[in-house]
Amino acid sequence: MRAAEALNYDLVVMMLGESTAPDLSVMTRMSVGALLIQPGLDGRGLRGELSAHTVSVDGPGERQLMVDNYGGALKALRHLSELGHTRIGLISGLNSEPLLSEPGQPEVQARDDATERLKAYRDFMRASALGIPEGCVQHGDYSKASGEAATHRLLALNAPPTAVFVAGDAMALGAVHAAQDRGLTVPRDLSVVGFGDLPVAAALRPGLSTMRQPLELMGEAAVGLLVALAEGRTPEWPRPFATQLIERESTTRP
Repeated sequence: MRAAEALNYDLVVMMLGESTAPDLSVMTRMSVGALLIQPGLDGRGLRGELSAHTVSVDGPGERQLMVDNYGGALKALRHLSELGHTRIGLISGLNSEPLLSEPGQPEVQARDDATERLKAYRDFMRASALGIPEGCVQHGDYSKASGEAATHRLLALNAPPTAVFVAGDAMALGAVHAAQDRGLTVPRDLSVVGFGDLPVAAALRPGLSTMRQPLELMGEAAVGLLVALAEGRTPEWPRPFATQLIERESTTRP
């Protein structure tokens, strides 16, 4: 909002729920563009109702600003590996690519960020000669409940992982709760690292180690790009934004 004010534009915020069908006609007539923040897959269908000038932050679309999901996932996995973990599990986000799916798991639509984080996991585990332990890739939908369910599946394995990289902080919160429900201690019995650095990450006990996304910087950049498009200029699109590993108490040596 500060970035828009600095450029003498007003920013109107509209929250879109999963069960609502918003009337965007007024906003379309009165606005010079639309900025979609983490729109998910449903955001694809909104574009036909919005202004031609649309920028997506951390979501699908041709004009999108993204974090370096692949590089961030590698940092998280490297952190766990350097602690000494060799059996590292993954709880990915939405994923539907058959070559990336695990047998017996339902296929759902893929998000770009989920695909990149999953690819990083597979590349890292293979390149480090750790291999991908059987059953150690589970899929969620970025909700806490899906993180809990996926963690219960991981911990039910004959040889469960000692650490898990979770592709979203809400799922990571579910992972911690699932481990605690089984009488395990995080991080003594299971190290957990998330992605996003949501406010809950620091408030969780133990504090969640996670990959911080520079969302404020991305928001400022998105507003600048949107204004440039609305004014008929051709802006230079930034590269994916780097993430930062925030080490808290949810990871330790096995």
